[in-house]
Amino acid sequence: MSGEYLKKKLRSGHNEIFKSNFSIKNENNHKVVKLLGLKIKFKRKNYFKSENKITVTKTANIGWWKNGWLEFITPSEQFAKSYSQLIKNTDVESINTVNNIINDMRFYKKNRKSSLFSESDANDVVRIESIHNSKILQLDDDKFAYEQFLLPINYFEIGIFYEKYNMSEFENLAAIRKGCIIDAGAFIGDSSVILAQYTDNKVYAFEPVNANYNLLLKTISINTDLQEHIVPVNLALSDITTNIDISVNGQCSSVVNKVSEASETINTITLDEFVEKNSLQVSLIKTDVEGFEQNLLRGAQKTIAKQKPALLVSMYHGYNDFFNIKPLIESWNLGYKFKIRKPKTRSISNGTLLLAEIVY
Repeated sequence: MSGEYLKKKLRSGHNEIFKSNFSIKNENNHKVVKLLGLKIKFKRKNYFKSENKITVTKTANIGWWKNGWLEFITPSEQFAKSYSQLIKNTDVESINTVNNIINDMRFYKKNRKSSLFSESDANDVVRIESIHNSKILQLDDDKFAYEQFLLPINYFEIGIFYEKYNMSEFENLAAIRKGCIIDAGAFIGDSSVILAQYTDNKVYAFEPVNANYNLLLKTISINTDLQEHIVPVNLALSDITTNIDISVNGQCSSVVNKVSEASETINTITLDEFVEKNSLQVSLIKTDVEGFEQNLLRGAQKTIAKQKPALLVSMYHGYNDFFNIKPLIESWNLGYKFKIRKPKTRSISNGTLLLAEIVY
């Protein structure tokens, strides 16, 4: 029976003939098409994507829009210079990461709403979230597990626990293993327990806010195999040794931005002074200090110039950090190689990291 014959019968009102020779039905996770006695089975996920499409939006960090950020990313001669300097001597993935962040921010500036992931990226985000969340287990009121790691509160970030800070991207992991790691902005020790896996030495966990520091101590105490490897330090790292006020709001506590009415006075020290006093050989410096990164780096310049540790620097707390941290390190002419990475999450920019190391 030809297709033309079926068409004529259909047009002439003989629907029953057509129906008896052609049908579509659902069967489990397949679409079954019956045509002239033949059965053809299709998997939905391959041939009927629209029925399984996942829509995920990117969420905006309101803090980013303060202090002139949206104005700064407006196309201009200054923006072009800053952008060129940022992507200079980085890899393709770094450039794509930067471009995606800027385009998403411009979309937000214009529409005041989140942008959409592509279908493939949305599926990746949902898949990663599902795997990540499935690994979190509550043990009791103040003990939560993720793989072999324990925390006193349920706070497991994808960029830290699932992606392990992109540590695998460093080419000199063997060199990192030989020295100590500086964890600046340790919060409750979530970053410290992960970083401890990459050194045979110690992790010095700097956390100046008292409430966070007390949780850091709990984290160390319940991870019994790491108690000898993580050293808690109730100080902030800066470019000067002094006392300053910090706005207190959990992991977002900040010296730079007022994030809450609550505040406390904290003690600061330069990393150069701390390293000299304790005769440390530093192989990695990780920073997540809510926009205070450049101050910290200036206070660590001698250590960085002399020991040339790998650097894992948060660059997402504002446009100043985003565009100026890399040029600051480059201005020291130490030969660092750079990568820019962002965890695959729903956020436009949260967790964006500058990875820097000297590759011999």
